[in-house]
Amino acid sequence: MTLLAFPFFLFWNTTVARVNIGLGDLLLLAAGSILLVTGKLRFAMSKLSAVATLTFLAVALVSLTFTPSIWAGVLDFVQYFYIFVVVIPIVLTVADSHQFRYHAALIIWGALLIVAIVSIFASIFIQDIPKFSSVFESYTQFRWLLAVGAIYAVAFLLDDIHENIKFASIIYLLSATPFIFGGITLSAMLAYGVGIWLVLSWHALRRGHNYLWYFSVMSCVLATVGIVVVALKWSTIYQMGSLGSRLEMYKIAFRGGINGIPLGNGIHSSQMLMHQYGLPPEIPPTIHNFVFHFFFEIGLLGVLAFLIIVGDWVRTVFISVYRSPSSWHSYDIAFVAVFAAYLCIAFFQPPPVHRIWWVHFALAWAAQNEVR
Repeated sequence: MTLLAFPFFLFWNTTVARVNIGLGDLLLLAAGSILLVTGKLRFAMSKLSAVATLTFLAVALVSLTFTPSIWAGVLDFVQYFYIFVVVIPIVLTVADSHQFRYHAALIIWGALLIVAIVSIFASIFIQDIPKFSSVFESYTQFRWLLAVGAIYAVAFLLDDIHENIKFASIIYLLSATPFIFGGITLSAMLAYGVGIWLVLSWHALRRGHNYLWYFSVMSCVLATVGIVVVALKWSTIYQMGSLGSRLEMYKIAFRGGINGIPLGNGIHSSQMLMHQYGLPPEIPPTIHNFVFHFFFEIGLLGVLAFLIIVGDWVRTVFISVYRSPSSWHSYDIAFVAVFAAYLCIAFFQPPPVHRIWWVHFALAWAAQNEVR
C-alpha cells in the first residue's frame, strides 16, 4: 500500500477543507495503521531528530495560542504533525530493504516519465502546458517534479540496471530537459543542476581517483562558465527571480522574527502580519525562504529545531554517501540527491510541506540505516 501511495503524492494540490489530502494519504494511513497494530512502526530517525521534532511541534502548537489566524494555523500545524509523525515514520519503517526502495524509485520515476510524455503531447497537440501543469498546483512546481525525474534518470543510467530502464531514462532526459530550461523557473534549473551533479560526484568517487580527477576538472570548468553566464545575465536573472522583492521580504521577516523572539508571531501569521511590519503591498506576504519563514512564525526555538532535523539528515545521511560511496545503490543516491536539491531551492521558496520531499528524506535515511 505504501508503494502505491507514492505516485499520488506528486499531485499535491488535491485538497479537502484546504488541507492537502489525497488517495496517497489514505493508502499511507492504512499501511501505518497495520504497522501500529503490529508494533513495528519506527517513530524517529535518531534521538537527536526525535528531540528536535518534538520541540518543533511543541513550539508550533504553543504558537497557536497567539496566532492571528487560528484556523489556518491549525491546518498548518496538522500538516507538520502529519509529516513528522505519520509520513516519515511509516516510510522509514517499510523502506528497510533495498528491494522496497528499488521498487519505490521505479514507481515514482515511472509516474514522472508518464508526466514528461504527456507534457510533450500537451505542448505539441493542445499547446496548453500551463493548463496541464495546474494539475501540480503551478508551472513552477510542475518543473520541480520534472527535475526530480531527471535526477532519477541520471542515477539509473550510471548503474547496472535493465537496458529498457536505461533507454527510458534517455527518453526522459530528452523529454523533460527542454521544459525545465525552456522557461523562467530558476529554482527548477537549480534543482536539476545540483541533483545531477550530486549523482555524478557519487559516481566519480565510486569509480576511483582518475575518474574523480577528471570530474573535478570538468566541475571547475562548468562552475567557471556558470559564474560568467550569471555575471553577464545578472540583470535578467535578478528580474526573473524577483530578487529585489525577495530581499525586501527577508528583511521584513527578520525584523518580525526579532520582534517575536523566542516563539515567533504565531504559525501562519506571516500572511496577515508581514504587511503590518512594513512589507510593500505589491509584494505577496508569503515568505520565500524556509529559515526566515519559521523564524517569523514560530521563532528562534522553532527554526533551530527544524534546522537540527535537517542538519541531522545532512550529517547522518548525506555525508555518509561520500564517506562510503561503494555501499550505496544508485536509486538510493537519487533519494539523497532529490532531497538535497530541494533543500537548495527551499532557501528561495515557502516552507517544505509537500509530502513527496519528505518521502525522499525518509527513503534516504532508510538506505543509510541499511548501509550502517
